[in-house]
Amino acid sequence: MRISNRRTYILIVCMLLTAAVFGTLPANVVAQNDPPVADAGGPYTAPEGTAIVFDASGSTDPNPDVLQYRWDFDNDGLWDTSFSTDPTAVNTWFDDYSGLVVVNVSDGEFNITDTADVTVTNADPILITGQYDTVDEGQPFSVVIEFTDPGPFDQFLTTVTVDGSGHGGLKLPVLGLNDVTYGSVILHTTLYANDYKLDELKLKAEKGKISSYTVGGGPHEVFSPSVTEETISLPLQFGETANIDIEMEPEPITTCGDQTEIWALQWHTISDGLQISTGIFTNATQKCPLSFDKSIGDDCGQDFHTIKITISDLNGGMDFDLIEFKVNNVAPDVYVRGPDPTVDTGDEVHFNGSFKDPGWLDTHTIEWDFGDGYTDNGSLTPTHTYSSSGTYTVTLNVTDDDGGVGTDTLTVTVEGEGTTMDWTPIYWFIFFIVIAILLITMYLLKSKGRVEDE
Repeated sequence: MRISNRRTYILIVCMLLTAAVFGTLPANVVAQNDPPVADAGGPYTAPEGTAIVFDASGSTDPNPDVLQYRWDFDNDGLWDTSFSTDPTAVNTWFDDYSGLVVVNVSDGEFNITDTADVTVTNADPILITGQYDTVDEGQPFSVVIEFTDPGPFDQFLTTVTVDGSGHGGLKLPVLGLNDVTYGSVILHTTLYANDYKLDELKLKAEKGKISSYTVGGGPHEVFSPSVTEETISLPLQFGETANIDIEMEPEPITTCGDQTEIWALQWHTISDGLQISTGIFTNATQKCPLSFDKSIGDDCGQDFHTIKITISDLNGGMDFDLIEFKVNNVAPDVYVRGPDPTVDTGDEVHFNGSFKDPGWLDTHTIEWDFGDGYTDNGSLTPTHTYSSSGTYTVTLNVTDDDGGVGTDTLTVTVEGEGTTMDWTPIYWFIFFIVIAILLITMYLLKSKGRVEDE
């Protein structure tokens, strides 16, 4: 276009120079506003139970506008935070998660969104303690373990091996156990309305139930029967605080033998319909006495045996611990059955013994002493005949292969004249010596007679 009016040409040149120097145009010239460029950052990865800081500070605006940010942590279409000039936000997942986080960036005219990948990985449980123990062979043994897991909603499974031999699995409850408690649990907390006014506190019992609550010393709200979800109306203005007391009715658990109780309570603060913060109260430290019916049948000559305890959270996380314990040999319990008998000389007496050994893998030797110099080995039901009257103490000894000896006795009374010789081994020895002397004497005399005849 050709400009023929010199005055008009000069005016246009002046306007362009003014815009170049001062960055503005005259009032009758409108500057164009361009939308911001949203950047959600990421990708974000963290273990469960760990706070993730989301950062949209990489967002830009072609114009010098002040940007505001809000976040949707799970891409469900509901904003979890209100608009703020702070480009960062924090959220924590207490279980595995994979999805998108959404940021909305606004310059006051345009609202631009961007997404980033979020991956919350499983965290391994951690065994804290293992208690050493000493047990007798054949007796059930127990081990007390304690473990933690940042993912309180995981389920756990323990497997146990003793000296490499599996003893099956024991499933522990969701969340886990703390010291045994009965009755109610009072949770004390304080809410702070530092950055936002707080309208509501939403509660959801994951384990157990909510039986009552009190806000700031106000009326004590009681639920009968107890509830699993409740919304508490606050409200708190900027800078205000409120003390909250929540009474929980724990859930009884009997998985570990004795009755124990667990509880877990999720909470969310709400401002203008938006979730501001979230968290969980729980007795998340797991503690469970593991009692195994399996016992050790023999001390096997070992100074120590080894228990391997493995804890897994069914999501691939695991930890294990090795615990040494000693098994003591136990002597067998021995019994000679029946009352003390009274018999006549020459009668055949029947004995009946038995024994019990908690070390069922032990081997045993059996020995009877009838009190008259005679013994019998190997049988629990021997017979014996007494040739002389008197009172005899009968002893049964059972010895296991580890040297443990069990003993029981019986008294036998033998009546009669005792006309028969008590043929104890010494008498048999004397008898044969006498016979031998007689035979030698007769042989010598016979030999001498032959010599004299010649």
